[in-house]
Amino acid sequence: MSNRKSTKWYLQPIKVGDANFVAYLLVLSIFWAVYYQVFLTLPLYIRDFVDTSDLVQSLGGVFPKTVDFIANVNIDHLSEYLSALQGIANTNDTKALHSIKLSLASMNVFVSEAQIHFYLTELRDGKIDAQSLAVQLARNHRQIGPEYIINIEFAVIIVCQVLVSSIAQRFRSLPVLVCGTFTLALSMIIVGGADATTGGGFVVLFAVVVFAIAEMIASPKSQEYVAAVAPQSKTAMFMGYYFISMALGNLFGGLLSGWAYSSIARELNNPMLMWQVFAALASLSALALLGLDAWMRRRV
Repeated sequence: MSNRKSTKWYLQPIKVGDANFVAYLLVLSIFWAVYYQVFLTLPLYIRDFVDTSDLVQSLGGVFPKTVDFIANVNIDHLSEYLSALQGIANTNDTKALHSIKLSLASMNVFVSEAQIHFYLTELRDGKIDAQSLAVQLARNHRQIGPEYIINIEFAVIIVCQVLVSSIAQRFRSLPVLVCGTFTLALSMIIVGGADATTGGGFVVLFAVVVFAIAEMIASPKSQEYVAAVAPQSKTAMFMGYYFISMALGNLFGGLLSGWAYSSIARELNNPMLMWQVFAALASLSALALLGLDAWMRRRV
């Protein structure tokens, strides 16, 4: 049997050519895992926990047709659902009330469990019919669809990216990336308080704007750093490896979202703790980037 090494690429041992760059990609994957929570977890959180009626009322007086579109409630669908609830005998079942709350939230209607108990009693006693109640809920408790709030991020980026980039380009890549990562953590903390305030809609909107700023700061600089450290003859290859961090972040972000939302937000009924976990991970990645930067500067 020949002792020559196999020439087949898939039989060759894995070699790490640039350990610092690999460490950078692994740390950056944590950043992306937190970043993707805005698209994976935030829509569910807004739907199930945040009362955005303050936005509906504020925008309704200025752009009524726009609000009718982005806060649309299907009256017929809602009426059918309420009709099915008329036969509920026990209106004090906490789990049932919570389940009804989530079902109504999926129809762009946000009602507290205490209010649901009241309305169910009214339905059961025949003091109001399902159709009239549906109209009342749609008028007083309709919500803006989460997707429209999240899309504000893209509008902010379109308007502000040039300004933010012109400021960020004056500084080194890694410190700016750290700043953007801490800003991402801050947006997680802000959004975590949206369900505990009467102005939840505006809190979420502000958090999305802060998140957009974080992305405008961090995302370009994360790629600029790769271009700066890559050998001139291998820049394209290094940029290709950069997207591994995004792929890993997307993978772990999905797993993290599923676990955190079901176990912390839903079961423990503590969404603030969930967002604090996300903020802690973002802060951890920022600190790791600081450590990596210090280590590389000492070696240079």
